[in-house]
Amino acid sequence: MARTRVLEAIARERIVAIVRGLDTDRALVSVAALHKAGIRLVEVTCNSPAAMDTIRALRAAYGDTLLVGAGTVLDVDTVQAARAAGAGFILSPDTDAQVIAATRGADLVSVPGAMSPTEARIAMRAGADIVKIFPAGAVGPGYIKDLLGPLPDGRFMAVGGVNLENIAEFLQAGAMAAGVGGALLDTTLIAAGDMAGLTALAGRFLDAAAGREGGAA
Repeated sequence: MARTRVLEAIARERIVAIVRGLDTDRALVSVAALHKAGIRLVEVTCNSPAAMDTIRALRAAYGDTLLVGAGTVLDVDTVQAARAAGAGFILSPDTDAQVIAATRGADLVSVPGAMSPTEARIAMRAGADIVKIFPAGAVGPGYIKDLLGPLPDGRFMAVGGVNLENIAEFLQAGAMAAGVGGALLDTTLIAAGDMAGLTALAGRFLDAAAGREGGAA
C-alpha cells in the first residue's frame, strides 16, 4: 500500500497493536482475535521470534485489510528486510537519520522514537512522518498537548504505558495514534488460549479510543 494511504489509515484507525515476543503461530492466532474486534493496525517488533516470517504471514492472511508495521527497527538492513516482508510502516525506539532516510526511500511510513522537543524536531527535520513519543506513560497525556504548542505541525504517536484507562486521554490531547502492547495483547489471555477474551478486550480499547461507553472501567 502506498505511503500516503498508510498514513491515512493510521490517522483513521488510531490504535496500533504491538505484537512482541510471540512466535508466528501465536501471533497469527492473537491477531485474528484482534482483527475480529476491528483492529486494523499491527506492529510486529523485530526482536520477536521470526519477526519477518510473522509479517509475511500476516500480509498473506489479511492483504490490505490489515496494515502491518515492523517495530524496534534499529538499522538500515532491518528496514530493507521489513520492506521485503511486506511491512508498510517502520517504528523505532530512537531517532536515527539513516533509518529514517532508508524508510522514506523505500516509500514506507517512518515512525522514529523521541521524547524531548529537541529530539522530536530532529526526527521531523530528518523526514519522520510521525514521531513516536516513547515512553509516553512516563510523561502522561498532557505532554502531547504541551509538545503541540510549539510544534503544531507535529504528528505524534503515544507508545509505552498506554492502557485502557488513558488511551482516550492521549488521543484527546492530540496524539494522532497510540501504540498498545501488553495492555492489549494480554499475555494471560494468550497463554490461556482465550481468544474470545482477547477480542472483547480489543473491543473495549476501540470503544475507549472512540469515546464510547464500554471502554475504560
